[in-house]
Amino acid sequence: MSNRSGVAQAGEYQFKECRIKSSSGAKFNIAERLIVSMSFYESIFSNTFNGLIEIVDTANLPTNLPITGQDFFEIKLITPGIEGESIIDHVFVINQILSRRDVSTGAQSYVFSLVSPESFRNNRTRVSASFTDVNSNIVKNVMRDLNLIASNKDIFIEKTNGLRKHIVPNLRPFDFIRRLTRESTSAKSNN
Repeated sequence: MSNRSGVAQAGEYQFKECRIKSSSGAKFNIAERLIVSMSFYESIFSNTFNGLIEIVDTANLPTNLPITGQDFFEIKLITPGIEGESIIDHVFVINQILSRRDVSTGAQSYVFSLVSPESFRNNRTRVSASFTDVNSNIVKNVMRDLNLIASNKDIFIEKTNGLRKHIVPNLRPFDFIRRLTRESTSAKSNN
């Protein structure tokens, strides 16, 4: 981490924003010095961006905010000296406190498990509908639909061939999308 105006070494970053917003609307800014570790990851085997963050807390956040399982963790990291591009600019849902321990008198350490809001919505909604379109358009509609995933992120979907008809019997959105990917063929190639 650096407060200089330029990049001195690979992997350098600065905190622009880092805060918890509770379901009650209360906000708590997390100072850079309170963060012990953080990791963010995505995988070709997962549909969403996830993370873990460990903080040291003297304000007893789980009780005083309170953290109830429908809270948000907002983080924005930038590369020093490069304006306009963020390394991470994301809002996560705190879905679990993985560990909690006392580190000194009046201070606790905990690890928050973070998931993208899309993952949270996927677990709370079901698709029960019929669709007639090419699979790439159906996927885009499921991702954008305010009653389903409601993602406002940039989505890159390869165009597919063939008009398809689907009747969806009460599936989670990502399970339906996974099924569509197995039945899709690219409009760009004959394979």
